[in-house]
Amino acid sequence: MIYYYTYMPLSWRRAINRGKDTARWARSEYGVQTPVTNMRSIVERIGGTLEPLSILELCDLCPIHPYELVRKDGQSFTIAYPVDAVSRKRDREAPLSPKETVYVARALGHLFLGMGYRLDWDRWDALETGAFSIPAGKGESWYAVQAFTDSFLAPEDDLDWYLNALMGQDGKVDLEKLASAFGTSISWIQGRCQGLGRIRTMLDP
Repeated sequence: MIYYYTYMPLSWRRAINRGKDTARWARSEYGVQTPVTNMRSIVERIGGTLEPLSILELCDLCPIHPYELVRKDGQSFTIAYPVDAVSRKRDREAPLSPKETVYVARALGHLFLGMGYRLDWDRWDALETGAFSIPAGKGESWYAVQAFTDSFLAPEDDLDWYLNALMGQDGKVDLEKLASAFGTSISWIQGRCQGLGRIRTMLDP
């Protein structure tokens, strides 16, 4: 079963702020520090497990969203996410790649914001065990989850600190070093910086 969740009407700005606030709460509640390189243990502390799957397996579960999925398992949960290579699927203890880390962070946004885990028990209890959760369309829920993901992996204060530390005299930043500081891919951290309007010129490695 696929559960498509929506929010009560909110402005996009309020949805984004909700995502940011929830990310700050989650980082504080579960002791998350930068860089987020221990996503597996973070998910376990929250009370869930990870299930790496191939894109084909995710398509079988949800053809319209074969990416990160969250399944309610009683009072726990499972996050299914696409692996970078099929061979990695067999090693469930392997460290997550930067790309996989982003998928799982986004799934945590679905878990808290869409399914109500730890934040809205009435919403959580109303879900059927075995139900998967994804946002219904690119509306307020989508923006809230994106804001959660960004703030969970790269909080603005942390990002500003690293930008100042890594910026050269020419005003350029080495994207490879910045991505390494946050445990993300170069393309993801570049998008995060551009979304915040923090830097104008970036030096690709």
